[in-house]
Amino acid sequence: MQFMNNLKVAYKLLILAVIAFIGMAFIGFSGYSAIREAQVDMERMYMVNVRSLGFLGDARQGMRSSQTMTVIMTLHSNTPQRMQDLQGKFDAGIKETDESLSEFAKVASDDQEVQSKFQQTKAAWEKFRDGLKESARLSQSGQQDAGLAVY
Repeated sequence: MQFMNNLKVAYKLLILAVIAFIGMAFIGFSGYSAIREAQVDMERMYMVNVRSLGFLGDARQGMRSSQTMTVIMTLHSNTPQRMQDLQGKFDAGIKETDESLSEFAKVASDDQEVQSKFQQTKAAWEKFRDGLKESARLSQSGQQDAGLAVY
């Protein structure tokens, strides 16, 4: 330890400054890399997760809207003008669901697990949509009982 006592104060300060510089550089770099990683995670969370949930919410709303219009069409008290209005709302709900699901597929295309589950969901939706369309078609042609049975 005699070595430190023999050094001049200026050299001791220089050694202290070098150690401080190395320590501050390490702290700065680790802080910058942590902030950059958090930024990348936040961008991914917004661009994929939040947008995906939005598209799924829109798809669900469109599906429920078309489902509701199908049920209303199976009632016997609808006039031709009312049936035409319901058919327009039904078609809009189907279109909204299809568009939202296709947008979801684009946003979540990187995740293979999500894509495999999405394919199952899409197949179920297509089967359900075809049943709704058949029920709506029967109801539009005046066969509400048959439309209700298909529903």
